Amino acid sequence: MLTARQATLVRFIEGYVEQFKTAPTYEDMAIAMRVSRGTAHDMVLRLIERGVLRKSSARDRAVEIVKQTFHVKIDGRPTRVRVVPFVEVSP
Repeated sequence: MLTARQATLVRFIEGYVEQFKTAPTYEDMAIAMRVSRGTAHDMVLRLIERGVLRKSSARDRAVEIVKQTFHVKIDGRPTRVRVVPFVEVSP
């Protein structure tokens, strides 16, 4: 089961890849999630451990989404959600 923040990060990655045709950097993820680069890196590692993301050894920025449907806690209750891409743009 993913946390809401983990699901948000997965949606961000999906939207970024769709828009820019490359995976986001940890800096991109950190800005979108309003966390440090280290925290963004830790979040990605947790998603890899859960089998949600896969990191390709071929390129540094190669992160791909393995699962498209997740269980997320919303208001304390497990809820099944599907990834819908988005990219947050700062004004």
